[in-house]
Amino acid sequence: NNLDQSMHISSNSNNKRMGKCGGFWLTKVIILLLAATTIVLASTTPPAKDDCGDDGSGGDCSNPDALRLITEEELSQYDGIAPKGTIWISVLGEVFDVTGGREYYGEGNSYHVFAGRDASPCFVTGDFTVEGGKKSLDELDVRKLKEIERWRDFYKAHEVYKPVGFLHGKYYDENGKPTYDLDLFNQRLATFRKKK
Repeated sequence: NNLDQSMHISSNSNNKRMGKCGGFWLTKVIILLLAATTIVLASTTPPAKDDCGDDGSGGDCSNPDALRLITEEELSQYDGIAPKGTIWISVLGEVFDVTGGREYYGEGNSYHVFAGRDASPCFVTGDFTVEGGKKSLDELDVRKLKEIERWRDFYKAHEVYKPVGFLHGKYYDENGKPTYDLDLFNQRLATFRKKK
């Protein structure tokens, strides 16, 4: 009991000596210690397997929010043929998870040609075949390119469809940088907009 009273008295006298200024600095120290602990824990916790790609080949594991670089082979595995399988599509080399739209992109549905591949030309040609998806964008009128860009922006802003990464190939190189084809696409659009 005497020990409790002496601790209480000691605590009260310390509080009076520290005053408002001391309490302020004590709060700062506690906040800094909590922040440092959070940083240490975050840096020692390995990223989730999905952040680096299922096989560890894609994504920036030091930045779990970074989009991944995806190969055509990997993209083709997400074609929605399995009854509950994931469905990815690519528009101008940007890959989106459209599993939430299975009624459109799933096997046997109208837009299944987009599943598991980049079929950007199909958005404006109406040729919903695998061959139609391989058509060169160079052959298309610039107004059609604007429409493809509009579709890509639709997927980017969609509430259900989520970005997954960039497709290594025609539009993005092995470092995730735009290729000549994507640069040409963007140049043609920029020239078109300047003329308007």
